[in-house]
Amino acid sequence: MTAHIAIYAGSFDPITTGHLDVVKRARGMFDKVILGIGLNPDKQTLLSCEKRVSLATTLVEELVNEDPGLAPVEVTSYEGLTVDFAKASGAAALI
Repeated sequence: MTAHIAIYAGSFDPITTGHLDVVKRARGMFDKVILGIGLNPDKQTLLSCEKRVSLATTLVEELVNEDPGLAPVEVTSYEGLTVDFAKASGAAALI
């Protein structure tokens, strides 16, 4: 059986409660959710990539701990096109 993986891509600069609500809902629809923090060298960000990943990881861990029966969530950064990241991750959907 193939796992249904979803990619939720964005800059998440910073991650908000609205973003976390989307992750929470997606966890009930897919087998795995990957929160992809995109790196765009042409875009000035408020927070560094490392800080955005760290903050998102902490908040997502809290969310997952609230309801461990739903899909796991992976937080990672990526460069390049989102579609290429999704293909490399084996994703079936983009959120």
